[in-house]
Amino acid sequence: MTQNEFNVVLEQQYRKCADVLVHKKKEYTGDRIDRLSAFKIAASLQGCTPKTALAGMMSKHVVSL
Repeated sequence: MTQNEFNVVLEQQYRKCADVLVHKKKEYTGDRIDRLSAFKIAASLQGCTPKTALAGMMSKHVVSL
């Protein structure tokens, strides 16, 4: 794979990620402005940090794969 081919693949991946984040915004944040609000709310419910809440949420997705 050449550097140019790699750059094309990388750009395609960035676009896919951006498209998903734009498409899922309402589902993830409701009407809240803070894009990280779900992690902050989960952290509050669990008495942990948003970073720890994120790790827990990610684990759920990894296990399901």
